Amino acid sequence: MSNTKFVQLRGYIEWAKIFHDNRDVSSTNKGVNKMLKEADGQYKMNFYPIDDEELQKAKDTGLSEELYGGGQRFKHTGNFGCGRYFELKRKNRDMKEVKNKETGELEEVNFGGPVEVVWFNEEKGYNTPWNRETDGNIGNGSEVVVKFSVYGEGTGQTVRLIKVGVVKHLQYEMAEGNRL
Repeated sequence: MSNTKFVQLRGYIEWAKIFHDNRDVSSTNKGVNKMLKEADGQYKMNFYPIDDEELQKAKDTGLSEELYGGGQRFKHTGNFGCGRYFELKRKNRDMKEVKNKETGELEEVNFGGPVEVVWFNEEKGYNTPWNRETDGNIGNGSEVVVKFSVYGEGTGQTVRLIKVGVVKHLQYEMAEGNRL
């Protein structure tokens, strides 16, 4: 039986779709599109550990390097931090039946839902809720502390994004070709 491990790492984010109105809701891949529809979308981002030491912390938790289907979890790009990233995701709706420890009855629990996004620095405070109206969207290269859970082992492992703490905010800038 596997236990859930909770991991907190410092690094940078890219392609952050971590708010309800910018979550992934469709894909050109039929299988992914079906999952997104059933889950009412998913929150996701690329996470770059700040250095090789943080990357090793991720690996030391038992985070598998190989994904289901033969893909590799850790991808090389060199954009930020240690130059390697991995995706962190969370379904919007992720219903599971679990046994209530007090009653012994099975209950449906939603392990999905919005990612908690907060400020995580001295200026704005630690765990101060993020306000998109005043704080804006989170741009590529923003420095963050992430919290996620790891359950299981190998290619069947479940990794679930829980929280994003923004240390240094870079404003999101829309590419010129995407403006109306």
